[in-house]
Amino acid sequence: MVGYVIGGVLAIIAAVLAVRLLMQKKRIAMLAEQMEDYLTGCGKPLSYSLKEDAVAPLENAVAEMENRIEVEKERYAAPVI
Repeated sequence: MVGYVIGGVLAIIAAVLAVRLLMQKKRIAMLAEQMEDYLTGCGKPLSYSLKEDAVAPLENAVAEMENRIEVEKERYAAPVI
């Protein structure tokens, strides 16, 4: 009887981990698409992520990179006096 309970708990844990993995893969795919849109001029810069998971540092690094690109664009577009 205990074996069935432990097996059920392990199955639930495995299902939860599988769902989390799929959600992270989806977020990374969406991030890649947003990066491509930004680099081709079709998208706007990303906002910073407030989440505390494994993907958030990547999203924040991309947002920072895009912010720095925008600052440099503005700097080079400004007229020299």
